[in-house]
This record gives sequence, structure tokens and C-alpha cells, in this order.
Amino acid sequence: MTRRHRLADAARDADWATAFRALEEVRAKVNAHWVTCARLDGPNGYTPLHQAAWHGAPVATAPSPCSPVRPAGSRCRGCTAGSPSS
Repeated sequence: MTRRHRLADAARDADWATAFRALEEVRAKVNAHWVTCARLDGPNGYTPLHQAAWHGAPVATAPSPCSPVRPAGSRCRGCTAGSPSS
């Protein structure tokens, strides 16, 4: 749960470097994609992606749901036309 708290705290604080490191660490260790996962004991259910939107992060900063360490809008398998919202 410590990793999830570190990620949630970083996203809440708009510390994108720490958030991306946490996302990459989790993906590498347990092949999990936490960009759309809320803090386990959090009352609001906000995910890192919600936090990026709330902070008004540029699309290039926000983590993409299709790849937690790739900036949104970049091409990756599973996203059409390079956009996760397409």
C-alpha cells in the first residue's frame, strides 16, 4: 500500500516526476497499471489521471491510461490515432 500512497501523494501534489517513477516501478515489478487506480483507503476515489486533469496538467504531462509511463497523446498499442480518448 505504500507505493499506492506515494503515487497518490505525488499526483495530488502535481509532482509528475515522482508520479511517473512510481507508475514505472509498479509496472516493472508487478505489471500493474495504476494510472486509473485510486488510493485504497481514500475517501474521494481520485486517480492520478483525475489529479492531472484537476491540476490542469498539459496533455503531454498527464499519464496515459494505455501506458502509465507514456505521456498522453503519444502513440502506443491499444490507442487509436495516438490518443487514449479516441
